[in-house]
Amino acid sequence: MIHRPRSDVIQALTLLAIFVSANGAANATAYYITTVGELTVVSDASAKRCSRIAAQFVRLDVLMRDLAGWDADARLPPLKVFLVESRDAAILLTDADRKKQQQNRMNIYSKYLPGQDYDVAAMLDADGYEEWMQSLFLMRAERLLTSGAARRYPAWYQVGVSNLLNGLVIKDDGSILFSRTTTFVPEADQTGGPRLRLDLPKLLALTRTSDLHSQGDWQEFYARARDWATFGILTTPERKDHFREFALLMRQGTPADEAVKEAFGVSLEALAADYAANQWRKEVQYRLPPAASAAVIPDPVRLDNDGVDQQLQVIAMRVLQASPN
Repeated sequence: MIHRPRSDVIQALTLLAIFVSANGAANATAYYITTVGELTVVSDASAKRCSRIAAQFVRLDVLMRDLAGWDADARLPPLKVFLVESRDAAILLTDADRKKQQQNRMNIYSKYLPGQDYDVAAMLDADGYEEWMQSLFLMRAERLLTSGAARRYPAWYQVGVSNLLNGLVIKDDGSILFSRTTTFVPEADQTGGPRLRLDLPKLLALTRTSDLHSQGDWQEFYARARDWATFGILTTPERKDHFREFALLMRQGTPADEAVKEAFGVSLEALAADYAANQWRKEVQYRLPPAASAAVIPDPVRLDNDGVDQQLQVIAMRVLQASPN
């Protein structure tokens, strides 16, 4: 049993009070729910939007299996996705979130909250909500690549592969559009100091994010890791196979120069020179066709008021559990 500090108890009462006053017995907003496999989607607005979001997250997990080379039997963390009407926004934010918004003059529109039983992904139905959904795609990818079988892989692999989904668009026909630029950039508490400059050998030697010491370090690492994953996964099938084998060898403790020789069949120096020449950028495939096997999405069901309150309370309690206080 976990005993939380008294401040958590007070925050819980406050959060639930906000939750009740925002909804009560007469929630006028229509919410819909659908479940496919271990994915549940709760959305305001319409059944059509609920189905569309569910289809996108189903295709997201299919894409992640393809990018990371996981087979169909690999179990991914169950997920509950919420698109929340703006007047219910209070349940997404803690006091710390509100303080951060004021200090940084920014707004928090989405959250990804992992859990032992299932993960919660929540976003506000505000203008541009599809951008907030892109942020959830990225956070889902980061979650999948830092847990389970992927948790022992080098940081450049976890960050690079997940950031292929940075700015990702999943179209209604199921086709995938990767972004040529990054929509979201990492934040770090540390500032100052000289910024890292990472060529390929230096990138591959940096296997832990604890070696990053500033905002500039993080941005450099994210950019170079994403480029390396683009080279390895989005160019040719042969490179994709070599890249996966190389990452696996490094996960097993093989030094980078030996792993490159075994996986790519060339020296690290030769691979670095080929990579730095940038000719591979002409081979990048930024569009993927629809996956052949996409699950059928059951027709969403409209929730009654009690059902809405029950589902929104899932977010409220998970936000509370994730609170640093």
